[in-house]
Amino acid sequence: MSVLTSASRSFGARALFVVACTVGLLITASGPALGARTAHQPDLLAGDITHARCCLGLGIYESWPDGQQLTDVTVKRGGHTVLMVPIYNAGKSKDSFRMTGERSYSGVRLRYFRGYSDQDVTAAVVGNGYVMKNLAALERSSRMLRIRVSAPAALAGFTRTVRVIARTVGFPHAMDAVSFTVTVID
Repeated sequence: MSVLTSASRSFGARALFVVACTVGLLITASGPALGARTAHQPDLLAGDITHARCCLGLGIYESWPDGQQLTDVTVKRGGHTVLMVPIYNAGKSKDSFRMTGERSYSGVRLRYFRGYSDQDVTAAVVGNGYVMKNLAALERSSRMLRIRVSAPAALAGFTRTVRVIARTVGFPHAMDAVSFTVTVID
């Protein structure tokens, strides 16, 4: 049995997989480029918890995601899948970030949660934005936005893009974005 197959069988194993990947990404990111950092810069990553895929986008800063998008996410009609958007502070000082995301539509329902908690922050994310406060500088800490995508009424073959944007509070020009292309299957 492959590591991915066994990791996808239990939520705890998937969570451990995500943590291991995130720690590995942080270690590889702590090279000589630290001196070239800007004062304010969110860094979003794109991952798929349901299918144990982590994480695209470390050190890539885009207002419209190109290099940090998962394009082959699937959700069974009547089922759900869980995506994740870890956020790091790639700036030089402690900072807060405003997270905004897509609304539910066309039979695909989106719900946003704070990390692995049951705290539903959907209203804030699709409204003026959910603020993640006081992240330490230089990727010493991270937070995560979890997205539950369900397809209670969408037809098989329907595809939509889910984009999440982070902007620095007080410096909205400093931003990053990730996206997921989700296809409904039978």
